[in-house]
Amino acid sequence: MKKFLLALAVVSVAAVACNDDDDAPVPVSVTSVTINQGPAMYASMAVGAAMPTLSVTVKPDDATNKTMEWSVSANTAVTIDKNTGKLTRTDAALTEPIEVTVQARSVNGVDGTAKLYLTPEAPAGYGVIDSIKHLANFYMLDRNVGASAVGTSGNYYQWGRNAVVATEGATAVNGSFDYNVTWAAPASWATAASPCPDGWRLPTQAELELIKSLTLPYFDNLAMEDFGMDPSYTEEQAAESLRIYNMLKMANSGMFQVKDTDGDGMISAGEVSKYMASAPTFWSSDVVTGTTGLLGMSLAYNFANNLIPAVEKTRPVMFAMPVRCVR
Repeated sequence: MKKFLLALAVVSVAAVACNDDDDAPVPVSVTSVTINQGPAMYASMAVGAAMPTLSVTVKPDDATNKTMEWSVSANTAVTIDKNTGKLTRTDAALTEPIEVTVQARSVNGVDGTAKLYLTPEAPAGYGVIDSIKHLANFYMLDRNVGASAVGTSGNYYQWGRNAVVATEGATAVNGSFDYNVTWAAPASWATAASPCPDGWRLPTQAELELIKSLTLPYFDNLAMEDFGMDPSYTEEQAAESLRIYNMLKMANSGMFQVKDTDGDGMISAGEVSKYMASAPTFWSSDVVTGTTGLLGMSLAYNFANNLIPAVEKTRPVMFAMPVRCVR
C-alpha cells in the first residue's frame, strides 16, 4: 500500500510539472529589423561632427528579445558600439566621400541595414547639399563661389579664367572683363586650378546633363502649358523635379554677355550688357573643341535654366557666369 501511494504521488507531481510547462509563454522570434533612418543617412566628414542617432523598428511588435548587435562595414572613418549603436567619427583623414554600411542584427540572426554617407567637410562659408542619392556620387556646395548667402548669384567669371568679372548685384561688367580675349587654345578648368575651394571642382558636362534630366519635368510642363499644349510629364514627376531643383538651391543669377550690336565685328565696352535671365546659370569644366559660335569663339558647356533647364553648347566662353562647385 505504501508503494502504491508513493507511485501515485510521483505521478501527481509529474502531472503538475507538465501543466506548468504548458502554461509557459512561447518565445516570439524577430522576423524583421529596420534601421529607422531609412536607406540613407548623412554625416559630415568633419572630425567631431555630430553623427546620426541610430534606432530600429522590430517586427513583430511583441518579439520576446529585441536586443541588437551593431556593426559597420570595414573602414577607418567611423566606429560603432556593438551594444548601443552609437557611431563615433574617428580622426582618420579623408579626401573623398565614402559609403559605409550599418548593420543591426537580432539575437536570432535577422539583419537590418542602412547606408551611411560621409559627406565632404564644407569649406569656410559654404555648406554641402546632401544630394548623393540624386546626383550619382558627387556632392555640391550649397551656393555659388563668392555668394554672400544661399540663393544669391556670387561672382561672375569668363570660362577658364579666375579673374572675377563682376560680383553679385552688379549692374555692369567691371574693368577686368577682357573683351578681346582669344580662345583659340582655351585654358581648361578641368585640368587647371579653378575658382573652387581646395578639394572641390567644376561639374562635368555629364554631371550637368544629370542635373538637367532631374530638374526638367517641372519647367518643361510650364513651357508646354504656356503654349496651350498638354504637359509632357505627370504631376508627380513635375513635383519631384521641382523638389530636387529646390534642394539644389539654385540662385537666379542670369549672366553677363557681350553683343556686337553695331555689326562691326568688334566688342566695345558699350556693347557689354547684363542678361537678366530669371534662372540660374553656371559653368562646367568642359569645352567644346573644334566648334565655334558667335564671333567665332570656342564654346563651353554650362547649366542654363532659361525657363527650361538645359545644358547648352551655344554660349561663347566670353560670356561671364557664376561657378558652382562639386566634389
